Amino acid sequence: MSRRAPGGRLWVLALGLSVLASFVWGLRFTRSGLALQVRQAGGGVVASFEHASLNTLRTEALQARNPSDLRAEWVGYWDVPAPGFDELVLKSDGVASARLGDAEIAATGPHRIRSRIPPGPRRLSVTYEPAMSGAEEAPHREIFLKGVTSDGRSIPLARSRTSTRPLSPVDEIARWLSVILAAGALFSWGRLFLLGVKEAGLAAMARRWWPAVAAVLVLVAGALRFEAVVVTYWGVEAPDWAEGLSSAIRDLRPGGFEHAPTTHPYEGDPFSYLMIARTMGAFYEPSVREPLFPALTRVALMLSGGRDIGINFVSAISSTLVALVIFALGYRLSSALSGAIAAFLWTVEWQAIVLSTQGWRDDLFALLVTTCVVAMLALRRSPDRLTGSLLGIAGGLALLTRLTSFSFLIPGVAAVLLLPAPASRGDRVRAAGLAALWMLLLAGPFMAACAIGYGDPFHAINVHAAFYSRRAGHGATANVSQMFSTLMSPWEFVQTGLTGLTSHPFSNKWFGIGALLPGLDEAARILALAGLPVLLWRADGVVAIVAFLGAIAPYAWTWNIPGGDEWRFTLPIYPLFLVSAAVAVETGWGISLGLTRSASRRDSGRAIARYAATAALLAGFGSWSARWLEWRRVSEAIESRRPAVIGPEAGARVFFQSGWKSEAGAGKAASFAIVGPEARLRLPIPADLPARVVMRVGAAEGPLRDVRLLVGDMDLGTIRGQPGRADLAAVTLDARAPRSRGAVELRFLSPGSAADSSPLVLLWVRIEPF
Repeated sequence: MSRRAPGGRLWVLALGLSVLASFVWGLRFTRSGLALQVRQAGGGVVASFEHASLNTLRTEALQARNPSDLRAEWVGYWDVPAPGFDELVLKSDGVASARLGDAEIAATGPHRIRSRIPPGPRRLSVTYEPAMSGAEEAPHREIFLKGVTSDGRSIPLARSRTSTRPLSPVDEIARWLSVILAAGALFSWGRLFLLGVKEAGLAAMARRWWPAVAAVLVLVAGALRFEAVVVTYWGVEAPDWAEGLSSAIRDLRPGGFEHAPTTHPYEGDPFSYLMIARTMGAFYEPSVREPLFPALTRVALMLSGGRDIGINFVSAISSTLVALVIFALGYRLSSALSGAIAAFLWTVEWQAIVLSTQGWRDDLFALLVTTCVVAMLALRRSPDRLTGSLLGIAGGLALLTRLTSFSFLIPGVAAVLLLPAPASRGDRVRAAGLAALWMLLLAGPFMAACAIGYGDPFHAINVHAAFYSRRAGHGATANVSQMFSTLMSPWEFVQTGLTGLTSHPFSNKWFGIGALLPGLDEAARILALAGLPVLLWRADGVVAIVAFLGAIAPYAWTWNIPGGDEWRFTLPIYPLFLVSAAVAVETGWGISLGLTRSASRRDSGRAIARYAATAALLAGFGSWSARWLEWRRVSEAIESRRPAVIGPEAGARVFFQSGWKSEAGAGKAASFAIVGPEARLRLPIPADLPARVVMRVGAAEGPLRDVRLLVGDMDLGTIRGQPGRADLAAVTLDARAPRSRGAVELRFLSPGSAADSSPLVLLWVRIEPF
């Protein structure tokens, strides 16, 4: 007991000092800031705030709501630190002025004055008029004030050193107390860690402190999303403490991306969620929307005093908690390190942060999908009442968020039962049965209510079929099955689904990670690809892949329909990609260390060979299947006497035989360009079937090089184009055109390279059978 007592007392001391420091810092923070008044050009006061930071958040929010010319005025005291300032620097996008003590400065851009300002509280007043009215006309707003000391140090105006009144002795005591308490808390936590290292070793202490790492990541994720909600939506109505906290977060976070107040809040589904939340009666009443997200929104609206901002916090909190379950997923699939890396990537992912502010249910769905996968992995290893109940409750909540959750719950549980596992299959079946019972108890009443009210237990799914059918240019359909049978032929269905499950959800990710560090997005993308073969060699990894693919399966056939290709629909699979990237990092590091040791060099070499072979097999199968399915899709359409379009996708290489080069780039449409004197285009047009071939022809710069078009020895004419634009070129192939193995081969003959002309470029080809 005597050895444990000091550690126990130190834990109490560290927690107590942390709580006291947080309380004192919070008290100081709520009392800091400058008094702000925002006036219209005519002089009338638009809004007043007791404690505000010197920034453009309030003015931007007001202009987004009602574009007009505004003038902001901040008044208060700036506690100038020792040794005082020798210069003042003022910068703004419009017209601004500042007066600190006896020093006064005015600027229409960056400007500075030399004036000695001694330390201590000094009266401060700042005025600011934006350069242009309307957030869209001047998206970059700024007002910035700093002091420069005699030794050249720059000290920006910090909210913590401003107040609406001169500092009192109590304020001075609170300032010093906050510093002392924070330092004491840090010292106590550090002492605890060192004691643990001394007793158990560094590795053991690192394992014990992983929960603290996860907690910090969740805290950072919440802070970044809180700032986004305040700036984008809360704006004018945000209390002073929220505005100040968001300003502090902005000052601390890295990255060059900025938020801006929205001019079109609560459109589409968020608007319908708000309406349903305000009018819903019983939780299980029949509805076109599953009840969990509207019910949570209803609670958030009550907590926010009926203001719409409640729905934004439901999404933001859900997105914040995703960081925690990603950590748990990485821990289950590999280690705590992988979980921490993946959770960090999610924490700073800018697209995920922006989406979390908008009031969609997709953040909640991503949270529940990832939680269900973690529960599946737990059940696979330790099937008991706890893991069965956890999976059942999480699955039931997922169904109450989206009834399409059956698409990942059924195959995910099937993989848990069928794949080898440490626990017996009988125990897993019993735990899975308990999970199914929980799901039935939670989601069954809503499905029954829809069956009674609408005659369809899956009404919340099928009601959207008409929307997608009309968006695809067809008439309304009664259910999802009828919609897909109407919109797509069999091979088109297979090809669209494969693309929607593989390349599409992977390629539209990653861009938000580059907000933290340029190039990190591309590195994460490559690492995620490298990590997938590693996961496939682990049974837990196979379970996760099957479940996550099932989660986005309902949208695998809507990504090429207007309205069905939104980024948020593939959000649930993002945690898998991030964990895959983290697993690649950890596995690569482990293999590297193994190669440096003679005892483990052979095992490391085998691991490299195993993962490389798996990656090559996946890449080869993906390339072959993409080309084969593209050929089958076009053939099927032509044989059915329907037009078929060949775009510049990867699978289109099967049509563009020798002599073509695929081109794509930023700001440039994907295309195929001729290289060399001859190129061949193979089209699946069967014998005795005449068809018209329409080509979208373009040129990079200058006139298009003339190209002769032949089928066998049959001359179809010459293709010519205009400089700087794309034109249509069309040829007709009658039944006499020679075929080879059921296809027509078009030959493009180019006279060779010329300095004053550009090669032929095809943007797309459309085949119109007669």
